[in-house]
Amino acid sequence: SRTASPGDLFFALRGDRFDGHAFVEQARQKGAVAAVVSRPVEGTSAPLLLTGDPLAALQRLAAWHRRRFSVPVIAVTGSVGKTTTKDMIAAVLGTRLAVHRTPANFNNEIGLPLTLAGIRPDHQAVVLEMAMRAAGEIDQLCLLAAPTAGVITVIGESHLEFLGTVENIAHVKGELLDHIPPGGFALLNADSPLLVQEALRCRGRVIFYGQTPAADLCLCSYRPGGTGAWIGVRWADRVQTYFLPLPGRHNAVNALAAIGVARELGLGEEDIGRGLAGLRPAAMRLDVCDLGRILLVDDVYNASPTSAGAALETLTALAGNRKKVAVLGDMLELGELAEAGHRAVGELARRHGIDFLVAVGERARWIAAGAREAGLANVVWVPDNRAALACLSGLEEAAVLVKGSRGMRMEEIVTGLKARCAG
Repeated sequence: SRTASPGDLFFALRGDRFDGHAFVEQARQKGAVAAVVSRPVEGTSAPLLLTGDPLAALQRLAAWHRRRFSVPVIAVTGSVGKTTTKDMIAAVLGTRLAVHRTPANFNNEIGLPLTLAGIRPDHQAVVLEMAMRAAGEIDQLCLLAAPTAGVITVIGESHLEFLGTVENIAHVKGELLDHIPPGGFALLNADSPLLVQEALRCRGRVIFYGQTPAADLCLCSYRPGGTGAWIGVRWADRVQTYFLPLPGRHNAVNALAAIGVARELGLGEEDIGRGLAGLRPAAMRLDVCDLGRILLVDDVYNASPTSAGAALETLTALAGNRKKVAVLGDMLELGELAEAGHRAVGELARRHGIDFLVAVGERARWIAAGAREAGLANVVWVPDNRAALACLSGLEEAAVLVKGSRGMRMEEIVTGLKARCAG
């Protein structure tokens, strides 16, 4: 109801902590013309459309609406990098086409149909992000979206708590490939070997991208520059160089997916280069901020062992002569691999030459232990964000990475550091 506007149809959805039926009148006052409900609602003059399941009704309406348009629909999934890759694809395509994309991370059974409902006749391409926590969820999202193309970024440890093994994660992410039509295409990260066997599920053209030399679209050179990098990309026998204004080699790999989608849809090199050059980091995703005394690398949106390793590599590349400080919080949903995954990140901190490591949260005890066992001496464990911020007082000429799972709310540390430097 908070986002309702004149002419909207309001769906009274129910969740663990909310019931949309309580907000029908509020939506009407903001201009909603009617409400889809599962029971009668008192205290409102809004016309009510009664159905057994408002969410199912929303999904059916969204699927019908999407099929009114014959436009390329590109679906993006993977363990990490979904949102960044989705935004890259939309930005590059947007230099030539009118693009509709998933806002923020509206990537589940509620957000995706809401995104589909926003497709307009003037849109020339749609870029969707798809997330899951269990088998069958990507399949259901694809039944709604009917994608004509797909991208699978990286297969990593996210959601091991629910799916058990990385092989299971690859198979479930591969549900996207079952829905690519014969005339469509899929871009798969060749650096994730498990995707090679999943590729057989795709009826369309399969393009592999990554750092693997055998990839169809290969990152053949990477030269950091400022907070970005010059990247060399090989396609067939041709090498093209682009400037990417985002830090991290992993972001260069994400950019390969955007380049591949753009080329498949007929965009030229000038359009692709312009789209990449205009990219800006999403909030809380490797957002680099020069605060004078410290260079802050804000990557607090989420964390897994794979993404934490990429963030540590990026910190090392950006630090220059500054002291390298890593503030790493709990990584959630790792299941049986929780201890091993956290310890591995601690070892990576030592390998990347981190000068000072602050581990935050109960699971992060394992990060601290892994780092100490690997030979990193300057390690501190703290229970929460407030204690972590206290450990960071007096920093001078330091590059500071802050990263942890969403549930850790480590943006509190970022906010505190910014306030301290501003003062």
